[in-house]
Amino acid sequence: MGADIEGVGADSNSAVKYYTVTHTWTSGSGDEETITHNLGTKKLIVSCKDIGGSSGYSDNDNQMDIGNDTFVRPLTDNSFDLGFGSGVNAANGDQFLITVIGVV
Repeated sequence: MGADIEGVGADSNSAVKYYTVTHTWTSGSGDEETITHNLGTKKLIVSCKDIGGSSGYSDNDNQMDIGNDTFVRPLTDNSFDLGFGSGVNAANGDQFLITVIGVV
């Protein structure tokens, strides 16, 4: 995973925590990449934004549709696989802003 920025936030007493990262894709189209968030839960809401239209999906930094353009497959309480649907041509070097909200 190529992380340019990342962060975890929330009050330590909060049941809701978040993680955000600018992820640089290192695989080819049709592949999945593992995102590690360390939130300690599989109860996630995930947002994926194509930065600068890098994947050919959009040219205006558009939000991608989870379940249609992208998919999330939880692996552990601290990671998931991110993949793309057939309409998205993610390639090595493309960048995505990924935000994860987890309920613990």
